[in-house]
Amino acid sequence: MNYCERCHVAVQGEQCPVCGQSKVRPVRGDDYCFLVEKEDMWAQLLQEILEDNGVHPISHDSMDVVWVMRGGELSRQCIYVPFCHLELARELMQAAFPEEV
Repeated sequence: MNYCERCHVAVQGEQCPVCGQSKVRPVRGDDYCFLVEKEDMWAQLLQEILEDNGVHPISHDSMDVVWVMRGGELSRQCIYVPFCHLELARELMQAAFPEEV
């Protein structure tokens, strides 16, 4: 398994499927990998679920984009988890948001 430092994704091959970069390196357990992008409210809920299960996520605003919907502003968060907990994080996310899988 390899890791793209630009996109923060774990990849099977020698090239990142997101950016096309071929300068990937072997993934390490402490590499933070992209998990999902969610609206703030759902991102906070997911982060609490992850924390409660020993996964320590980090997040940031999704490119500082603010989405205007129904007259209100909703910002989005990108959530990242350590590679060593990526599979557990995916399972927890699927349990919390089964309709999105």
